[in-house]
Amino acid sequence: MKTVQQWCLLFAGVLAGAIGGYVFTHHEEWLSKHGGLLYPFVLVFILLVASALPFEKIKNNILLKISKLKPCKIGILNDMGWDEKRPYQQFATGTNVTIDEWKEQIINDAKKNGMKVKVRLLNSKENFYSYSAILNPYGGVYPEEDLAGAVILSKIFDYVSKGGMFVNVADVPGYWAYSTKLARKSVAGLPVRYVKEDSKGAYIGSITPVAFAPFVQKLWLNVNPYEEEANIQWKDPVKHGTERFQQEISNLRINRIAVVERNVVPVLTLMDEKSADGSELTPLFLAIYDNGRFLISLIYQDSEKNSNNQKMKEVISIVLIQSIKGR
Repeated sequence: MKTVQQWCLLFAGVLAGAIGGYVFTHHEEWLSKHGGLLYPFVLVFILLVASALPFEKIKNNILLKISKLKPCKIGILNDMGWDEKRPYQQFATGTNVTIDEWKEQIINDAKKNGMKVKVRLLNSKENFYSYSAILNPYGGVYPEEDLAGAVILSKIFDYVSKGGMFVNVADVPGYWAYSTKLARKSVAGLPVRYVKEDSKGAYIGSITPVAFAPFVQKLWLNVNPYEEEANIQWKDPVKHGTERFQQEISNLRINRIAVVERNVVPVLTLMDEKSADGSELTPLFLAIYDNGRFLISLIYQDSEKNSNNQKMKEVISIVLIQSIKGR
């Protein structure tokens, strides 16, 4: 596309030079009689310049700015639907909260905070740019129409880069990609191959580290497994709207943790542990990306080992509402 735009600008420049030279070399009397002959060339010049302008990008930027002026509109991805007769582990990880439950939770929390919102289900192929936020209800699985080309992944990051907000409700974001054409999920990152030997001989295995997940790489996140109960502390509870959870939730079953770095704003952190360099560890945070943000929860909501994990639906909804209000 950029090559086409460059050629259009090149031809427009050549045409502008030709028209300018012709006007300069012909006297006014001739122009007054035959100047109309130049109109088609001027029109072609305008069309060439217009063809070179990135209208799609301009339109998307305008839509995002308008979305912040209008009543808030939040989109919930719905590519895989949510068939409760089908095991949710086939299309989601780390969460058993249905799409309808997310919609109801967000609408109710917005009303409590005196905020008007429209919550709409959308397909990942639709335009994101009129939405204040997009929520992915499938946990560590995201819809992807072309895994090799990472079309939807690029679209999500472009949307956030221009000022949007993307919400990951559980598990490592985008560790899995789901193809609706193939009706199955697949690990999105590149695998590491290894050779293992046992009494039966040698075989080749593969594993995809969390660090190789595309979302993790693009956001430069330092995410590691944890798999333990942990005491937590809430950070900036007034800003994030989490004051009441300070008494309600003091510990969680933590499955993954991220190191708090420059682009990571924690909503809560582990109370008694830090990274090797003394940085705080967080399973729920905002990741800053250019002009926008990702709200990322690494906590499994479907954990049966700690009932507090099942309250994360409300926590995420409230932090989302507060983040949009605070813009």
